[in-house]
Amino acid sequence: TRDVGSLDLGYRRSNLGSDQVVISATLGLERGAPEAGTALLGEIVAWRRANQPGGPNAGSVFTNPAHDSAGRLIDDAGGKGLRVGTAQVSEKHANFIQADPDGSADDVLALMVELVALVEAEHGVRLHAETRLVGFDAGQIERIQHRDPRAERD
Repeated sequence: TRDVGSLDLGYRRSNLGSDQVVISATLGLERGAPEAGTALLGEIVAWRRANQPGGPNAGSVFTNPAHDSAGRLIDDAGGKGLRVGTAQVSEKHANFIQADPDGSADDVLALMVELVALVEAEHGVRLHAETRLVGFDAGQIERIQHRDPRAERD
């Protein structure tokens, strides 16, 4: 059990270890106008439907390097649509990996490793996983998950 002050929370960061998983949280919320909340939710959903793929996907896979976009780098390197087994880079947004209905997490990880190598070879930029990977070989995870100090900050 940890209090919020001990977590060093920020934009896409905390001091939780790679072997730690949050299983519950207690949140404090402020009361607002229901109509405003409904309108904001509608805007968010409309934007996501227009810009991000639906269906089974791994979400935003890589953090954006400073002053650039992981999706743009992947797309420009020819990664959009790339497939490894049951996992494929989305045709809609290159920083999303979609999975077939019978998809394999191992295929998603293998595709992530391939994308890191592709972008580094094409642009000289090393992508870093935004996702926390649990239950994989530590060597594979290290190839995509160590943090880049130049990545986006608050």
